Amino acid sequence: MPFTLPKLMCLSAADDAGGGPAGRAGGGLKWAAIVCFVAVPFVCVWTTVLAIPEPPPEHVEKAQLFERRTAVDTVVVGDSRVICIAEEPFAAKGWNYFNMGLSGVSPEDMAMQLKFALLHGRLRRVVMGASFEGMTASYPFEFSRFHGTGPFAPAVIVDFATVDAGPRPPQSAGIRKFLRSDLLPMTRANLQLRWWVARAIRRNLSGFLPNGTMDYTAIQEQIAAGDYDFRRERDPKMFFTREDSEPRYLEKPELAPYALRLYRKMFAALREAKIACVVFETGRTTEYQQMIDAHAELAQLQRQWREFFRAESYGGVTFLDAAATRDCYANDDFIDAVHFIGPTATHLAARLADELTALEKAGADGEPTFHRAKTRP
Repeated sequence: MPFTLPKLMCLSAADDAGGGPAGRAGGGLKWAAIVCFVAVPFVCVWTTVLAIPEPPPEHVEKAQLFERRTAVDTVVVGDSRVICIAEEPFAAKGWNYFNMGLSGVSPEDMAMQLKFALLHGRLRRVVMGASFEGMTASYPFEFSRFHGTGPFAPAVIVDFATVDAGPRPPQSAGIRKFLRSDLLPMTRANLQLRWWVARAIRRNLSGFLPNGTMDYTAIQEQIAAGDYDFRRERDPKMFFTREDSEPRYLEKPELAPYALRLYRKMFAALREAKIACVVFETGRTTEYQQMIDAHAELAQLQRQWREFFRAESYGGVTFLDAAATRDCYANDDFIDAVHFIGPTATHLAARLADELTALEKAGADGEPTFHRAKTRP
C-alpha cells in the first residue's frame, strides 16, 4: 500500500503508541518522512547558505568593511549620492577615511550610520550628505530600509535615531513591497542571521570597495562599450515624478518635523563630542534643479530646507548648499540625475576635506564660527 506524506503524518496515535506492527511501522515511516521532507532539505539549504551565502544587505556589508578598517576618524554618511566620494583627498591629510553611505534617502538611516561610526570608530570629522528629497512630511519613514536590523539592531543605535515618542509609523504597503521588508515573519530574523553569518565567515564582499565607496566598474564598462543610455538615465523625471518624490511633497507640502528634530539631535551629539561636521547639499543635474525651480511650492520648500541647515551652521557644523559646490561637478560625470562618477568624486572630496580643515582650524583658534551659541535667523 503506497503512503503519501499526509497519510504518514496522520497515522493514528493508537497504532503509534500500541507497540504492535502497525504502530512500529507507522512510527518508523513517520520519522522517515520527517527526515526526508524536513531535516534533509533544512540541512541542504543551510549548507548552501553557508557555502555560498546570499549577499547581505548594504548596511551589513558596510559594517563589516568598517570593522576591518583601523581607527576610522573621518566618515561620510548619507544616501547613495555620497557613496562615490573619493578617499584620496582625505587620506592626503593623514586621515583614516570610511564611507558609510547607503541607498535610500531616510534621515533615520543616516542617524544609524552616524551612531554606528561613533560607537566603532574614533571620529574627529564627519561629512554629511543631505538630500532635499529625504525631508518629506507625508511618509517620513517610508525609505528607512535598515531600521533596527543587523548592525543597526542595538538599542543604543535605534534610540539615537528616534526622536518621537509613541509607536513608530508603519511603512506604506507599496514601499514595503518595494523594499521586501516586513512582508514575512522571517524578514527581520533573516537580516539578523545574514549579519551573523557574514561576521562569522568573513566572506569576501561585493559592490563596495574596502573604503566603503561604491564599485562602479560595471557601469564604467558599459560606458566604455557605448552601451550606457545617458539620455534615458539622466532624465530627471525618472527621479522626480515617481511616487516617492514630487507627489509625496505635494500631498503635505512641508518639511517633516521629525526629520528636522533628528538632524538637530545629530548635530547636538557632534557638537558635544567636538567633532567637525560639514553638511553639503547633494548634487543634481541642471535639468533636475530646473524642474524644482519651475514648481512654486517645491522651490519654496527647498529654500526652507536650505535655511534650516544654514540656521544649524554653528558650533563646528557648517552647511554647503548646491551653489557652493557646483563647480566641483562636471555634467559629463553624472550617470543619472543625481549620481556621478569620474573626476567629480575627487573634486568634491577635495572641497569637503578643505572645509573640514577650515572647521578644525577655527576650533583650534577659538573662532566664533566653531564655538558660538545657537542663533535663530
